[in-house]
Amino acid sequence: MPNQVVETATVAATTPRNKVAGSTCSIQHLNIASKNLSYEWKRWFTQFKIYLRATSLEREENGRKVALLLHHMGPEALEIFNSFDVNIDSVTYDNLISKFEKHFTPKTNISIERHKFFTRRQLEGESLEEFVTALSNLSLTCDFTELRESLVKDIFTCGLNSGFAEVKQKIISEGAITLDKAVELAKTYTLSKIEAASCSVVGAVHYNTSHNEMGQRRWKNRAHQRSTSPSTRRTTPSIRRTTSPSPVSRDRKNICQRCGQHHSIQVPSRWGKV
Repeated sequence: MPNQVVETATVAATTPRNKVAGSTCSIQHLNIASKNLSYEWKRWFTQFKIYLRATSLEREENGRKVALLLHHMGPEALEIFNSFDVNIDSVTYDNLISKFEKHFTPKTNISIERHKFFTRRQLEGESLEEFVTALSNLSLTCDFTELRESLVKDIFTCGLNSGFAEVKQKIISEGAITLDKAVELAKTYTLSKIEAASCSVVGAVHYNTSHNEMGQRRWKNRAHQRSTSPSTRRTTPSIRRTTSPSPVSRDRKNICQRCGQHHSIQVPSRWGKV
């Protein structure tokens, strides 16, 4: 194995991470430890191509593009490069990309890939956008050809969780529509439902606030009327008190004027002779 491969790898690894002279753009290293390395490679390589175009490096010579590729893939990818047993000075950029494609994208089992796609369901808390994106990515390895978009739409509709039951019925009722139309309907219907619920909450709060304010005004008006109205005087009916004569007075009235004695039954002087 040429020593220059190792030397070049050392230089690339010691270069400041994700930095290129004269450029402020940066990308993450390829995640070699990913469980789905085929998808990870496709995602990363697309990001790398965008980087080359954004930094005007797309038309650079082979040598520099090879160095840029290996540098941004990261130190762990150099071990894979060394396994190709190619000369870094003579290998072309396109040839190196082809070798990495074969390494990261082994022959797929179509039956397994389709099983993953057809059994995919919307996860708890997963948004509509996240769900349709996951289905689209899974369909790439299923070899659906011209049926791909239609099948993604069907699995998207059937795979919606119970929280989107009304959305599912809405899409089905529309009949044969495209994937984009189905996603648009789902978003619009969900947004309308959220706005309607928000308006109901605002209306209830406004009603309760108005009701409380009216009650407070009534209470203040009644209190004001009580404080400003003339006081009602309560007249207590007079009670005639009859003074009953004391026992001494009664005794004096019953003293006989003739004999000076008290007769308990009849006074001779008052009632005549007995």
